[in-house]
Amino acid sequence: SISASSSDGGGEQKSKGDSGGGDCKPYLLIGTAYALPDENEPTRGRIMVLSCEEESEGGESSSTRNINVVTELIVPGGVYSISQFYDGAVLVAVNSKTELCRLSNHGSMKLDFVGIGHHGHILSLFVKSKAPKQLTVESQEDKDEMIDTPMIARKKPAKTVEKEQLAIVGDLMRSISLVQYYPEHQTLEEIAHDFNANWTTDIAMLTDNIYLGAENWNNLFVLRRNPKAQSREVRVRLDTVGQFHLGEMVNKFIPGSLTMPHSQSSSSNSNGAGTSAPRRTNGAKKSPAKKKSQASSVGAALKSGSGVRVRRPVVTIGSQTLFATVDGTLGSILGLDARTAAFFSTLERAMAKTIPPVGGFSHQEFRTFTAERRVHIAKGFVDGDLVESFLDLDRGTMERVVKEMNRDGGFEIESHGHMLGQQRNNDPNNKGGDDDDGTLPNETNLVVEDVLAMVEEMAMFH
Repeated sequence: SISASSSDGGGEQKSKGDSGGGDCKPYLLIGTAYALPDENEPTRGRIMVLSCEEESEGGESSSTRNINVVTELIVPGGVYSISQFYDGAVLVAVNSKTELCRLSNHGSMKLDFVGIGHHGHILSLFVKSKAPKQLTVESQEDKDEMIDTPMIARKKPAKTVEKEQLAIVGDLMRSISLVQYYPEHQTLEEIAHDFNANWTTDIAMLTDNIYLGAENWNNLFVLRRNPKAQSREVRVRLDTVGQFHLGEMVNKFIPGSLTMPHSQSSSSNSNGAGTSAPRRTNGAKKSPAKKKSQASSVGAALKSGSGVRVRRPVVTIGSQTLFATVDGTLGSILGLDARTAAFFSTLERAMAKTIPPVGGFSHQEFRTFTAERRVHIAKGFVDGDLVESFLDLDRGTMERVVKEMNRDGGFEIESHGHMLGQQRNNDPNNKGGDDDDGTLPNETNLVVEDVLAMVEEMAMFH
């Protein structure tokens, strides 16, 4: 459809994003750049606004559609990324600068820069926000009303004032930055930054405070903002809470799922990010306060006679993100709450300890975050490929894995906010022999059917 629109020669397509206005009329925004052989970076580009409308023949609608150029904006550089933003605006990344644009109708449609953008990156490759895809067209009446209204009276509704207008920017070399737009000053400012040197290949904004990134050493990383910290040094720093070696370079994140939504066990308020890959599931951890409120309902066991009756945990997910790699792989990344993450982390450890690795190459070593001179053990993620392979094991191996999970005990979250067996798991003197099951008389025991049900339920989410 893009090829149907008229275009000047020399324009190279860079990025695109779409949005719909209040009248439900869709627009397509395309960023371009003029790639000249004597320039290291583009010095000229365009942002084109296109509309796609049905042709009408004799008052009747037709299946044929016309693509029309509504307006375009000449920019001093290549447009690498476009993202929807709040109040009907859009964010664009032009070379090393991030700008805010708005579509106006003052007799004719026009796209203009608004306020002061942010400049401070080496190359702004990606910009993402959680704002809805809605493009508002400012009319001449709205502009006249703003001119006639004194500045002191131009107050936003309370709901708009309370909501921070946030976006993340992925730099070529400087990882992820968090920027905030202040409507009263029409200024876009950086408020937090990841100080690691990650060469980002794509980014995703899972929540207002949790951000996902991929980098060129085939790793994934998760950053968390701490806006309520007392120290300003902590507030301006994005902490790394998740690191994972995927083994393939990710070049695209999009929110969504490959399956129909599961309303019974899914949850939209997970404050953490977990990761999965093509069958991969990642663990997201909530704040200690939320862990405490959920602890009493995790895997509670009721003993009757000589057996143990277990009420297994329920799979609870938050954000759902799809990714694509340069090798053609499609995968799913799921945010998990603390209970679900604890359960699958314990299963992952038990499988890695029980099942001999292929070629003697340990799972922990393979998933270790490795980038140039940085080497970090994987954290904040659960390998969905590994835990879902539990379904392919024979019954005897399943029982050994479940026995190791009961010895570990990490699937049970106590009321004071940490996992049972965590000290045993970290104790170097604990060899974990077969004669020491590590369970106490009053602790919860899992059976194979509990683990099968959890893994099968998780597999349904992708």
